[in-house]
Amino acid sequence: MWKGTYSKKPVSKTMIVNVHDAQGKKIVTVVDSNLIGKKIIENNFQLDLASDFYKGKETTEEELEKLIPRSYVVHLVGKESVSWGIRKNIIEKENMIT
Repeated sequence: MWKGTYSKKPVSKTMIVNVHDAQGKKIVTVVDSNLIGKKIIENNFQLDLASDFYKGKETTEEELEKLIPRSYVVHLVGKESVSWGIRKNIIEKENMIT
């Protein structure tokens, strides 16, 4: 079970958050800002961070932490974003694709 903490400070100047509604289910993307606009290709994986799917806005930890429990999918991309997810017990290292 997710057990985050709340604060009113911005998540980070380096993370961008976007929320999508897919047939009534929330999909949240959290991406390091330095990766927005880039395309990552590694082995058989391709991630196009230039698409509008990943473009969003900075938000507070409190706002983001309220979104997570109500989300169907949380997509974290980048060192800062993934580290935040690990600190907040949202993800476990063994469930990551690196």
